[in-house]
Amino acid sequence: GEAGVVTHKDGTSYLVTWAKDGQSTAIPRDAWRTAVERLAGLQVGDALMVLPGQSCELNGVDVYTAGDIGTVIKADEAKYEVEWARTATTSTVKADKWQKAFKRYGTLKARLQVFDVIDRDHSGEITLKEWKDAFLRMDTNKDGHVTRK
Repeated sequence: GEAGVVTHKDGTSYLVTWAKDGQSTAIPRDAWRTAVERLAGLQVGDALMVLPGQSCELNGVDVYTAGDIGTVIKADEAKYEVEWARTATTSTVKADKWQKAFKRYGTLKARLQVFDVIDRDHSGEITLKEWKDAFLRMDTNKDGHVTRK
């Protein structure tokens, strides 16, 4: 991804000035999130989810399928290496093509922050009691389900 700075914003758009060439691009506010994700590259620790209809099999071995979660374990300007949780395999994706098969699912920092919230005694492990307590805190309407709002 290319580095840029928001140099102006108004009610309808953001003006981004690019570090590489000093040129500016106006990005509509309603397209901001998509544009930033498209422009921003991945980093080690970022999580990806495989998009519907996408899958990969190499030499008869299932690597990933729709809905699988993977973590970027190596990153450079040209490509990313992703380790897939379900299959414990890795694959490589070109840096300019990752959005065609995957969506960003989170970052290592965010996952560690969630872990720290659940690990109340800061032992580096989550006990069953800590897990249940966290679930009860998130189950705000006490129906036995945690709902994303």
